[in-house]
Amino acid sequence: MPDLLGVRPSFSTGFAQWPGMSEYPQLWTGLVGAWDASLGQTGSMLIDWSGKGNHGTLLADTHWVPGALDFDGDGDYVTCGSPKSADFSGPVSLVAWVYPKVNNTNMIFISGQNRYTLWVQSNNEVRFADDSADGIDTAAGVLTLNKWNHIVGTFSGVENDAITLDNTKIYINAISKGDHILGDFWTTSSLGELNIGRQSAGFYMNGLIDTSMIYNRALISAEIALLHQIRKQLA
Repeated sequence: MPDLLGVRPSFSTGFAQWPGMSEYPQLWTGLVGAWDASLGQTGSMLIDWSGKGNHGTLLADTHWVPGALDFDGDGDYVTCGSPKSADFSGPVSLVAWVYPKVNNTNMIFISGQNRYTLWVQSNNEVRFADDSADGIDTAAGVLTLNKWNHIVGTFSGVENDAITLDNTKIYINAISKGDHILGDFWTTSSLGELNIGRQSAGFYMNGLIDTSMIYNRALISAEIALLHQIRKQLA
């Protein structure tokens, strides 16, 4: 991985300059996007540290604050284009380290249009879902307002598999919280735009986002706990 703009991933995050140098090499397996604002401000670019080159562009009034990007809920987001490496249906995991400032509002954390999305809804339930918004929900109120929350959605099946509590999960701060299924089958189509902080229909983030990640596999609970512990240590 190149040393872009003088900024290198930290060993403590599990993402050293090269996968083989990492303290946690298993966290590189299946990684297709890793955007970490805490690694340093890089102008209008949000660097993808996965090595896949899926760098993002800050739009509207999205701006840097210490250790994160600040989104105002009114048009701010990051676009990562339509990268081929992120154009798949499943298995998949989405990871987000977020600091919501409002509730009772639809807010996207990360979304691959037509493929997968992780967000909080206006009823304060978190959802991880496919193109048709079929997937899994948590109970209301699992996120803590004005605090950092670690959110992971995983799907271990493939296209057209039935969605079940066994193959579709949401973890909040490393604890499994998904408790009810929406829809029947996991169905998607070709990736549109990959966004952080919104989807094509809007639902703009109001708060801070530090880390966003995409894996082309379903993370297991031990890996999710490790990612959560890493983020807690750096917060």
